[in-house]
Amino acid sequence: MPLIGEKAVMSNWAKLVDVFFVFGMSGGGATTLGLASPMVTEGLHRLFGTPVNLWTQLAVLLVTTAIFAFSAFRGLKGCIQLLSNINFYLALLFLGVVFFAGPSMFILNTGLESLGRSLTQMLTMMTWTESMGSFSEHGFQKTTFPSDWTIFYWAWWLVFAPTVGLFIAKISRGRTIRQMVIGSIFFGSLGCAVFFIVLGNYGLHLQLTDSLDVVAILNEQSATAAIFAVLNTLPMSWIMMAMFTLLAIIFTATTFDSISYILASVVQREVDCEPHRWNRLFWAFTLCLMPAVLMFLGGLSTLQTASIVSGAPLLIIMTLLMISTIKAARYDLHYQPDYNLSTIHIEELPESAPWEVGETSEAPEGSVLAMQAEYEELRLQQEEQENSEPDQQPG
Repeated sequence: MPLIGEKAVMSNWAKLVDVFFVFGMSGGGATTLGLASPMVTEGLHRLFGTPVNLWTQLAVLLVTTAIFAFSAFRGLKGCIQLLSNINFYLALLFLGVVFFAGPSMFILNTGLESLGRSLTQMLTMMTWTESMGSFSEHGFQKTTFPSDWTIFYWAWWLVFAPTVGLFIAKISRGRTIRQMVIGSIFFGSLGCAVFFIVLGNYGLHLQLTDSLDVVAILNEQSATAAIFAVLNTLPMSWIMMAMFTLLAIIFTATTFDSISYILASVVQREVDCEPHRWNRLFWAFTLCLMPAVLMFLGGLSTLQTASIVSGAPLLIIMTLLMISTIKAARYDLHYQPDYNLSTIHIEELPESAPWEVGETSEAPEGSVLAMQAEYEELRLQQEEQENSEPDQQPG
């Protein structure tokens, strides 16, 4: 709204933005559910001997959908927070067992070296497109790594960005914008890094010491089979595989109850405290339809294509959101009388901003906007006085 005004936002053309947003979130959600279901299916096969086929994956998909539908139905305080807390402490316990049961020093040393290489080579890795891959006669190889990993993951994360941002803002009431942004970037990246460092380096150590041929299992079977083959080498392997499977289910459920919650908030015209329960349930079950269809159509390549296609329109929407956020935040800050303080608590918002229909609210005394208005009034008075002085001189 700050970018194009309220009239344009209420037009039919602007509603296409909401449509693209919903389409993008559905595509990203389909990718996540489509990747999580085979992993949970493999875990159940290792634990209880259930068959690994499409129908088992669909059953897992429905059960997971029922869990996050119930969580979304109960709301933020009722169930989403409880599942998130269980997920957090169970993940810490799981990583702690893997770290101390595995080669701890190798994990630490390799993890530290990997962080250094990621920081120093980040720009190179982000811009590598394998442009010479088609010239095999000159010794170049076509690995498809940029499309299979870099582009796919960027598109996948892009479709989650609006929902994650809205959800974090929803649960961050009372915190400053700086705290929310830094906390989201730092702790989110830290969680991903810890999982990669501990689990990835444990698997790498198994491969390098010939304890387990992870690469052969990955090439001959599947990625999910390789994951549980690695977990099977841990002490108390059955318990660890059960814990990992439960974590996969809860991680998926907590992700999607948040997505259905935000989608329900976006499509509902007026949201007082929480979106309607029937609205949250509708989006919870709608989110499972696309991955079910994609499972019949194809495997990982189909899911990757769905994520990339759905993420493309959100790239434009994200750009508009960033510009609008900066413009609205700047106006709200200038509206506060204590703008000169290092930390500003926004306690009063204008009833009508310049981009909204109606007369713009008068800024409080002492705010930057009020002082700008006073300076503008003084400037106009001075111009009128200067223009009237030649008329008063005798001819």
